[in-house]
Amino acid sequence: MTHVRRKALAILGVVLVPSTLTAPVASAATVDPPPAGVSITVVSVSDGCEVGEVTVHPTSTKFTVHYWAFHALAGADTSPEDNQAKCQVVLRVNSAAGFTYAISGAQFVGSAELAAGASGEVKAQHGFAGTPPSQTWAHKLPGPHAAPFTFEDKTSLDQLVFNSCSERRDLTLDSELSVTAGTADPSKANIMGMDTPDDYVTYDLFWKPCV
Repeated sequence: MTHVRRKALAILGVVLVPSTLTAPVASAATVDPPPAGVSITVVSVSDGCEVGEVTVHPTSTKFTVHYWAFHALAGADTSPEDNQAKCQVVLRVNSAAGFTYAISGAQFVGSAELAAGASGEVKAQHGFAGTPPSQTWAHKLPGPHAAPFTFEDKTSLDQLVFNSCSERRDLTLDSELSVTAGTADPSKANIMGMDTPDDYVTYDLFWKPCV
């Protein structure tokens, strides 16, 4: 799929300029010192995408996921199967005993080239293995748009869902990208992706002691 994306960029011939789209909501900050030495293990990655790396911030209050081959395309010589891309990543967050965590926010950074009349969308869910998703985020991006994009989400303290202290469950991250050609010129390629070296998703970790 990488060569298809390069072809789409060549067809569009655009110059990327920064753009930021945010969703203002209440935020939550860690109220207790987080545990030191937090690490994350990639348990599994679904077909249709690849994970380049997962890095934990030195403060243990966030981690970042870099994807490969994760983008959606519409228009030009693309097929309907290219219009949507899904990726599920299962992670094991390793920390000192006596602490548990919740996902309190996320920042999605990607790039899009959408002609007038086309649109793209980012959807994301997360939850703990064996339980329903605890949070769902969705952001639409209308064309014309030829720039990076940034979506930010925060969850209020009273809505946080924490991992179990008695039974540590793996963290499941479900992400979806979709592109609709709509009324755009059918000869034009449209793309929405999160797989360049500058693209990433950063998740905020809210820690609390187990009681």
